[in-house]
Amino acid sequence: MKIILFCSLALIVVAVVACGRRNTTEVIVVGGLYASKSEDGSFKVSKVLAVDESAVHVRIYKNKFSGLPQNLDTSALSLGKLGDPDGFGIGHAPIAKEGWLASHVFLKKEPVRDEELEGYQYYLEEMRKK
Repeated sequence: MKIILFCSLALIVVAVVACGRRNTTEVIVVGGLYASKSEDGSFKVSKVLAVDESAVHVRIYKNKFSGLPQNLDTSALSLGKLGDPDGFGIGHAPIAKEGWLASHVFLKKEPVRDEELEGYQYYLEEMRKK
């Protein structure tokens, strides 16, 4: 009887822990740095600036990585500029929230700086005019 009780309790603990972990990976983290695989097999990094009911507002860096970035130093990331031979990033892009997490891997979280929100602020101003 004690063995059945112990096994039941262990199963409940495992289920609670597993459910708790699953839910944290289903949340889009503001300030989160995420990697996504490009068509050429390289990985690109995006930073979540904000999330609303329908969109994830991201900053997409131009840097490409041959594998999933490890120990990412964000000070080395760049948006670049139009005409750069190795491409450019985007300071603000609203992307449909539905399904976004399915193609992105969370790397780490850092604060969103005021200067990173400039494009997002312009977007909000334009949306208020409509």
